[in-house]
Amino acid sequence: MNRKILLGAIAGVSVLLAACSCVCPVDDAANIEAGTAADFATNVRDKVYFNFNEAKLSPDAEKIVEQQAEWLKKHSGVAVTIEGHADVRGTEDYNKALGLRRANAVKDLLVKLGVSADRITVVSYGKERPFSQGATEKDHALNRRTVTVVAG
Repeated sequence: MNRKILLGAIAGVSVLLAACSCVCPVDDAANIEAGTAADFATNVRDKVYFNFNEAKLSPDAEKIVEQQAEWLKKHSGVAVTIEGHADVRGTEDYNKALGLRRANAVKDLLVKLGVSADRITVVSYGKERPFSQGATEKDHALNRRTVTVVAG
């Protein structure tokens, strides 16, 4: 008797799973137009993170910028703005300057990797636009970043 119940349950779950596979939405990534902001956001990491009080790119950050450069070279008509950000510690003026140094570090590497400088704008928001509102070290780390935004 228990075997019949178990086999019936397995069959029922199998039917539900098969039905689910028929009604699930199609992956939207295949429908994204190449060279768009959505393409960049989907296929390239747009954020680069920095250590506390640093504007130097780490090896991991350099890899992300290399991916950005490859995408930008493939889509030569696209311009970007690199936004520099800082965590909430420090003065407004200091963090604006730090955010600008971070944005310029990304820009300088993109240019070194073959992206035309006239396609890149930099701006610093300092601590004005935090990604994370908390006050933990993890929150601060998420706010020490640049964001590469595709114009358009």
